[in-house]
Amino acid sequence: MTAEDTVKQQKTLALEAQRVRIIAEICRIAAENGGTPPGAQQFVRKSGIKRSGFARIWARWPDALREAGFTPHPANPRLNDDDMLAGIAEVAGTLGRIPAESDLKVYRASGKYLPGQKAFTRLFGDKAGMLRRLKLWAEASPERADIAALLAGMGEPPEPAPQATGAVYLMRFGRYFKSDAVRRRNSDSAICSAGCRNVRDCST
Repeated sequence: MTAEDTVKQQKTLALEAQRVRIIAEICRIAAENGGTPPGAQQFVRKSGIKRSGFARIWARWPDALREAGFTPHPANPRLNDDDMLAGIAEVAGTLGRIPAESDLKVYRASGKYLPGQKAFTRLFGDKAGMLRRLKLWAEASPERADIAALLAGMGEPPEPAPQATGAVYLMRFGRYFKSDAVRRRNSDSAICSAGCRNVRDCST
């Protein structure tokens, strides 16, 4: 056996040992969960094994669960806009205020499905955008009058600031941007070819 063959064999044995360890950890965590197999994030958190540790063996986490003898979790359904707003409204109605992201995390931990913050950001842009959409949603039905009243007490959410683009962006935010005052000051103190300190007063 060559040295190269020895190295390959050692890598194969190490990979197989990692496979056995991961399957054992999946079973252990599932037992702690009352028979429910862990998701990838929970597995990483409870086992201390990084994603790269199982990504070298299985292309997808559900494949690891199947090999451990479990049925993978069904994919979470994509909620439509109304369902997402209804979830926020439910938490707001319980708290008597507009929920923060930490409140929504508690809501999810109670077993109720609601997308994470990234999904809300993609859909609404920011909290002000979410409040504008929630206000329109609440005003669209008399059954949502309590949420509409809650939002009315907060005043109107601020309108999104216009985004600078193209040449305007380069002018205002580029690395060579200078304000009008700075440009005037620089031009006033410039030296012309005749040696004048103030170009505006120069007669040459």
